Amino acid sequence: MPAHRDDREEGRVFDEEIAGNVEDFKNREISGARRSDVVFVGFPVWWYREPSIIDTFMEAYDFSGKTVIPFAASGMSGIGDSGKNMRALAQGAKVGTDKWF
Repeated sequence: MPAHRDDREEGRVFDEEIAGNVEDFKNREISGARRSDVVFVGFPVWWYREPSIIDTFMEAYDFSGKTVIPFAASGMSGIGDSGKNMRALAQGAKVGTDKWF
């Protein structure tokens, strides 16, 4: 019989990993990002939205005064609310119209 999984423990580990990812993003420099006025953010569509790691990225960096252009590729689902979600997360940035390819 397989050992019982402790979902609470798995949830705790997941939460710690997410928190660590945010800190990793905050401590990482993106080459040329400070000199750029326009930042293109590309991602695959997951269930009509951007992946959670994109949310983490948008929260971690200061995009103030920059234009962010979201774009996505998907064979089936549209980009959904990704642009709206990214606007909410990129405080101080102008988030352009999202493009789906």
